Amino acid sequence: MSPRAPILAIVATALLACGCGRDEAAVYRVPREKEAQGAGAVAPDQGAMAGAAAPAASGPGLSWDAPPSWKPKPASEMRRASYGVPGDCDLSVTAFPGDVGGELANVNRWRGQVGLAPLGAGELDSSVSRIEPNGLRATLVELEGAGAQAGRGMIGAIVPLGDSTWFFKLSGPAGAVGAAKGDFLGFVRSVRAPAAAMASEPVPVASGSDLVWSAPASWEPGPASAMRKASYRIVAGGGACDLSVTAFPGDVGGELANVNRWRSQLGLPELPADGLDGALSRFEANGVAFAVADIRAGEAADARAIVGASVPFAGSTWFFKLSGPVPAVAAAKPQFLEFLRGVRAP
Repeated sequence: MSPRAPILAIVATALLACGCGRDEAAVYRVPREKEAQGAGAVAPDQGAMAGAAAPAASGPGLSWDAPPSWKPKPASEMRRASYGVPGDCDLSVTAFPGDVGGELANVNRWRGQVGLAPLGAGELDSSVSRIEPNGLRATLVELEGAGAQAGRGMIGAIVPLGDSTWFFKLSGPAGAVGAAKGDFLGFVRSVRAPAAAMASEPVPVASGSDLVWSAPASWEPGPASAMRKASYRIVAGGGACDLSVTAFPGDVGGELANVNRWRSQLGLPELPADGLDGALSRFEANGVAFAVADIRAGEAADARAIVGASVPFAGSTWFFKLSGPVPAVAAAKPQFLEFLRGVRAP
């Protein structure tokens, strides 16, 4: 029987100075996280987080698309979100200010939770993998328990956002964690920054005349922002896609750089210069030229895909990007291409 988890009182004081004044100190009393009932005991947190002040991150948060089989559970002062995952697994989402000691400390904290010895600084890179979902950076860690934690498994992702760090951790019986790995990777690839965070970045947007279009009635309009000219949510193929419309001055590095930026968002390697022509299809409609890339990170249902079009117009480059799970993007692609053929100059 699992030992009864102790209650840990964590007091966090955050003083945020600004030009006009100072926010009040925030004090939290946070119980230690518990794994899903029946999932087995997990070793207490190791290192900086154990017994240290742990204020939650403030400001806009990340968002994501969870698999339908994951069952949401109540969040808490410590967790931004929780899910019950098939096989008696638990998925936690947490966020804290700063880098929380850095990647090595965070990886070693997770290793300690499953009974593994800490890594040295020179061992980190060979023990993790890295992807760039939707322009973010994610460090992935896969662990299998040892000693008293034998039979336990964990897959985690560390995602910096502004002045905070987000942690996505799947834990439970090793076999069940392995079975859920594909869903977890698809989940991490869906993680995206809020429009407010993107709008705060010093990225110039195109000015002058805008392209115009007519969107299908079934597309759900989302809010525009300083970064996006338009947003739509498209339901197709049993899933949901995101369509973003952005525009920037100049050529934004050229077609090869733009295609490789989309590839990096799916965790794919860059194309060489001689691979560009084979990666693009081209057409013209209403006097507007389109270069379209269809990029998939595999063909499995949990893999992610992007169909993106770049359009030079009036000294700027416009981008129409359809992204989401492979089946949803594949189902939405014909309507997306038809939509592009209706884009025109004002």
